[in-house]
Amino acid sequence: MRFHKTCSLLLCSFILLCLNSCRNKVEFTPNVAIISLSKNYGRANERITITGTGFDENPAGNKVTFNGKTVTVTAATFYELTVLVPKGAETGEIRVTVKNNSATGPIFNYIYEMTVSTLAGNDYYAENVDGIGDKASFRDLYGIAVDSRGNIYITDRINHVVRKVSATGNTTTFAGNGSAGYKDGNNREASFYTPTELVVDRSDNIYVSDKYNEVIRKITPEGVVTTLAGKPGNLQHDGKGSGAGFWTIGAMTIDELDNVYVTDGGQIRKISPDGVVSTPVTSFGIIPTFGLTRDKDGFFYVSFANGVSKIIDSKVGYLNFMGDSELGYRDGLAMQARFRYIAQTLYDRHGNLIILDSDNGMIRELTITGDVITLLGKQGTTYPFHDGPADQATFNAPFRMAMDTKGSLYVLDETHRVRKIIFE
Repeated sequence: MRFHKTCSLLLCSFILLCLNSCRNKVEFTPNVAIISLSKNYGRANERITITGTGFDENPAGNKVTFNGKTVTVTAATFYELTVLVPKGAETGEIRVTVKNNSATGPIFNYIYEMTVSTLAGNDYYAENVDGIGDKASFRDLYGIAVDSRGNIYITDRINHVVRKVSATGNTTTFAGNGSAGYKDGNNREASFYTPTELVVDRSDNIYVSDKYNEVIRKITPEGVVTTLAGKPGNLQHDGKGSGAGFWTIGAMTIDELDNVYVTDGGQIRKISPDGVVSTPVTSFGIIPTFGLTRDKDGFFYVSFANGVSKIIDSKVGYLNFMGDSELGYRDGLAMQARFRYIAQTLYDRHGNLIILDSDNGMIRELTITGDVITLLGKQGTTYPFHDGPADQATFNAPFRMAMDTKGSLYVLDETHRVRKIIFE
């Protein structure tokens, strides 16, 4: 009898223990992981599928952010989430949080909405005609740069002048008297002989390559023109001021300390702010080159017909950075993409490399994840050109560009116009 009572007590205790355990049950939450994206770039409101594990099957149970910006989840399973790219997300990491578990995924490259307009110029191929908007005419646009106040400076080669276009589109002749020559002086007292490339420093001084004089000219914000380095007739050699010489000045760029760099017959020459010329890259072995870019780490990139090479040391040390060996048009991974005459490249503020694919009539981009995508333009487009949103805008052989402090891009193409691209 005592045995049966003992068994009954044990059974009751076991049942009570089980009930208590059920009341204090710890809910199991699987680990969250992101495996892949359906695509790692896109525009606002585009649908992206995130593949992984541990997602909540209730869409509201998943908190998803693109670069810190909250995303709308439209569908969810344990293995997949369908989301809409949030407007203004910019480029950054994807994060998924389910209850207390989070996972960080790959970089997503945000593609802005883009609108193209014409800031200045028209079809008329003319001598210097100043004016506002399409009342101004250019004869042979070549180089372009933007100062800190949003003023745009352009070399007009055959007219032998530097033009200035305000942020509102008012075009004036800033420097040069319109005749080929070599003379320092104020504004239109000075003369150039086919000015080509130009850059602007932190103090809004302008540096111009005066091609057939083979010198580097400096123009202050007030328009005072002087010669910073080189002398007509000098042979290619290092030195200071007029003691230096250039052979064939090509592409130009500037660094954060206001040192100017130019390609010069297979070399890269450096011109310090006080006019000292040196040769940091003695031979990169790629001729002809169309563009020169320098990244934040100090590496140079030279663009040519079907690709871009990265200079890795000062003596014939370069590697192919972008583009396969064939001319053409193809997006994809950097070394598989195809181009047809890369006229220029520049880095935007997010670290993406903007590319002018001139003969394809396109503006393309190498994203920070290594993918080449097409931003604007239609392959092989010439006249008539079109302004408007990204899916309508066209370019005729875009060849030079510059970006202002707000991230707007200004492009020169064969329509003799200054085109403005706003990213939103």
